[in-house]
Amino acid sequence: SSPSTATIAAVGAALVLLADHELASSTVAVRIAASTRSDVYDAVLAGLGTVNGPLHGGASRQAHLLLADAERRGSAAALDDALRWQGLAPGFGHFVYEDGDPRFDALLPLVERFALAARRQVVESVITLAAARGLPRPNIDLGLAALTYAAGMDAEAGGVLFKISRVVGWVAHYLEELTETPLRYRARAVYVTTK
Repeated sequence: SSPSTATIAAVGAALVLLADHELASSTVAVRIAASTRSDVYDAVLAGLGTVNGPLHGGASRQAHLLLADAERRGSAAALDDALRWQGLAPGFGHFVYEDGDPRFDALLPLVERFALAARRQVVESVITLAAARGLPRPNIDLGLAALTYAAGMDAEAGGVLFKISRVVGWVAHYLEELTETPLRYRARAVYVTTK
């Protein structure tokens, strides 16, 4: 069946919310490639190579799996296992947004418009339990996971949406970097001798 208008609107909003995020690791990779005057295709490949890590563009997959596990076994069991085996709750906390990720706050209400009640309750239950346990507030990865989970998409879909949206942002960064002095990213090493 075709996705609902509300689902399409939520996907569109996610793409906009994820397009740019300051100088995230993948964006820095793109800008470094641009500073060497690599072509835009190679610069985007540099970004893709960086974003593919599970701690960056793949983070929504782990959050999606948490929600699916919470549906099967209950929020407490799913959250406890995630904390036990991963040492963190995927989709919670962000080192830039210590008081909560505004992108999550913008996306979740759009997901709630089309999510079936049972799936909405799973997401709410995980968020409520995480808060009760003193975990950080949800981030955009949980918002993206809630979107893909509620829409019945595969767990990998969030990563695909993340990468598609970031390519747009990267191209903007690439073009901006071309106006800067070439080769401006040159870190220096500090050598230590041992006896």
